[in-house]
Amino acid sequence: MKHIIISFIFLGILLPTSAQKGEVLNKFDLRFGMVDNGQLLNYSGTKGNLRVDFDYNLNKFIGLGCYIGYAQFKTVSYSEPPSDTHIYGEGYYYGINAYYHFSPLFLKSETQSKFDLYLKGKIGGISTKLENNTTNTRFDYGVYLGASYYPLKRFGLNAEFGYGETSISKIGVAIKLGKLSE
Repeated sequence: MKHIIISFIFLGILLPTSAQKGEVLNKFDLRFGMVDNGQLLNYSGTKGNLRVDFDYNLNKFIGLGCYIGYAQFKTVSYSEPPSDTHIYGEGYYYGINAYYHFSPLFLKSETQSKFDLYLKGKIGGISTKLENNTTNTRFDYGVYLGASYYPLKRFGLNAEFGYGETSISKIGVAIKLGKLSE
């Protein structure tokens, strides 16, 4: 997984694009975040929920990308007589994203470089494995409203809220990849 993330970072930095003088050429975005996975397959006690989103902006409104993530969780096993036995497991989730960026509709160019408001849809899968070697793969989907704020040219903060099979929110950092214009 580490090799995939490093490859995405280098790909985004090396690919040339164009923009106004001094701007980050925002064709690629990378978002790292902690995900609220309280709904993860109806398991409780999730922890260590990380997700990485890598996105390519086709134009100023539309973006496409992919995501990968990891989660640890515990669930309660109900048996006869009822017990409070905890079973621990981990999940890997993956899929594709599509974005519609609202910022260009109402923000001026210099403000757009600091703020990004978007609607995101995702589809994919999640594969889980419990400590008792039970495995499961399920469909993952979601629709989210997101925002990124970039106090620095390349680095910013990111938050998403919405509805999905495996998450309802994400907070983290956002990185604009690409070269600076001259």
